[in-house]
Amino acid sequence: MPNPVDLAQAQRSLLLTAALLRVQDAFEAARIPFLAFKGPTLSLALYGSLGARSYGDIDVLLPADRVVEARRLLVELGYKSELDVTDEQLAWLTTFLNEYAMRGESSFVELHWSVVRPGYRFSLRYEDLAPYATTTIIAGKSVPTLRDEALIVVLAVHGAKHGWSRTSWLTDFADLALGDRRIDWDEVFAIAGRHGATRFVLQGAWLVRNELHRALPQRLERWVERDRLAGVAARMARRSPREDLHSFLSYVVAMSDGRSRWRAFQEIFVDPTPLDCQLVTLPRRLYPLYHAVRPIRLVGKHVFRLR
Repeated sequence: MPNPVDLAQAQRSLLLTAALLRVQDAFEAARIPFLAFKGPTLSLALYGSLGARSYGDIDVLLPADRVVEARRLLVELGYKSELDVTDEQLAWLTTFLNEYAMRGESSFVELHWSVVRPGYRFSLRYEDLAPYATTTIIAGKSVPTLRDEALIVVLAVHGAKHGWSRTSWLTDFADLALGDRRIDWDEVFAIAGRHGATRFVLQGAWLVRNELHRALPQRLERWVERDRLAGVAARMARRSPREDLHSFLSYVVAMSDGRSRWRAFQEIFVDPTPLDCQLVTLPRRLYPLYHAVRPIRLVGKHVFRLR
């Protein structure tokens, strides 16, 4: 008798895969370029099966200047915005944020225009990753996605950003990096080096070795040992199973330049969000004032408990 959990996961995977293909049809009709990452395409890359990995949404990466149009298409498909902002506000927010979530009847879609927020060396915008595109076949359809070497860098940056607070993120990274697929590590580090993400890859490798107890290729082992800060950042990340101060500091330590470290603090305290735009409606010429709304709201939430 099938395991009910496995059956439910398989059904969920089929629903999300069908949703991805509908989104692809809509984007292709509008000539919006995109890359699918995580979700169904990652499950296929890691395990050769859509239902072998648990996932709860669809993630697509697209150019920032097509996000507003993409949102309109998703609305036509029945999706609703998690936080409603005007087209003009959303276009402006793409300069600070990296994703926008929409809820459908049976699926979430997250529109990403970079892997982490703009302004970092390692933001990994659509334009940065498009040269590493490939396709995978789903239900007879070619779905655009990323080559393994670029995907390793993406998973490392994403995991580091969240302090590797979910074991599944580390397992995904390990299974792709150390599985049966032949990885060109020179290409991995060429991509990572080009975007200031090398230490994130090494931090992930350190955690794979020390937390999952999996052996690393000799060359990767040597690179991990040479980068002292990668080990420091990894130890900081494993101090807490959730996103907190330790995970944030581990992310900052793993960064390769001072400008990115400064940007990390700006992201927390200054970057406007859709919620800030919802709370206060401003005319376009006054949008820069949203940078003041954010810290005021944070003070109200954490000091005066107004929200």
